[in-house]
Amino acid sequence: MNQIHIDESGTPLDQMALVVCGIVTVHDDQRLDLENSLRATIRSNIPKRLQEGFIVHAGEIMQSKNFGSEWTFVERVEFLEKVMSLPGRYGASIAFGVHCHGTDIGLDDLFKMKALTKLQRWELSQWLPHALALEICLDRASRLIRRERGEQAVGSPIYEDLPERRRLINAALQMVRDRSNPRTAKQKEDAEAHRRLMEAHGAHINTAEAIAGNFRFAKKGEDRLLEFADVCAYGLRRWYSKLGHGEAYYKAMGGKAERAPFDAASSSGDIIWSKVMVDWTRVKA
Repeated sequence: MNQIHIDESGTPLDQMALVVCGIVTVHDDQRLDLENSLRATIRSNIPKRLQEGFIVHAGEIMQSKNFGSEWTFVERVEFLEKVMSLPGRYGASIAFGVHCHGTDIGLDDLFKMKALTKLQRWELSQWLPHALALEICLDRASRLIRRERGEQAVGSPIYEDLPERRRLINAALQMVRDRSNPRTAKQKEDAEAHRRLMEAHGAHINTAEAIAGNFRFAKKGEDRLLEFADVCAYGLRRWYSKLGHGEAYYKAMGGKAERAPFDAASSSGDIIWSKVMVDWTRVKA
């Protein structure tokens, strides 16, 4: 069964991009190899005192002040590069969606929804960039699965379990489905408006045809492939934001494309083994 393990990069204000990243795998043996390779990389690259119960979270690894000389900054960067290289080594693909800060697509329509309370509007405005990046990631993963595994292939999505976001995460998936297969008059109206917007900017309509069922939620440490999605999302965010080690991280993942057009509000790409395909979706805010 194809699976897509998905995580997001976080949204530091000094970094321009929010990235949602999916690790696409095709069978259980491949996933077992990845889990074992992660454990081996932890054993051989971090101090023994830290290894018990260690969960790879790129942001915490790089921001923590608790390691000191025991595990230096340079050693932590090298560790993340090694982890980022593992999906490609075992034939897993990386699909990602990006939304750039300051490009508030859809907020005008959001605030026209009179039935929403101020708290609901604030909650949705905070979540909207995540939903847009997730939508783009799902579309890219769906197209990747159909392209690489056949027109009837489907994949099951897994997301880090954040209870306060479960509803919104599933709503983002349903939004894509309603747009690609509208049933009600309102859904058809929204789908047509989306089609016109995307065509005006030379971009395709996002779909999720190969995404099967709703999200399964799991904690990091319970499903270790989520840790790969975490570190790859972190590396892609730094690459998009032109920050230190971003190029090295992207190269470690197998990326060879030119840098993203930073005048675009959103974009997407995938890295397939040693290949990379990036389709910049140039949608202005």
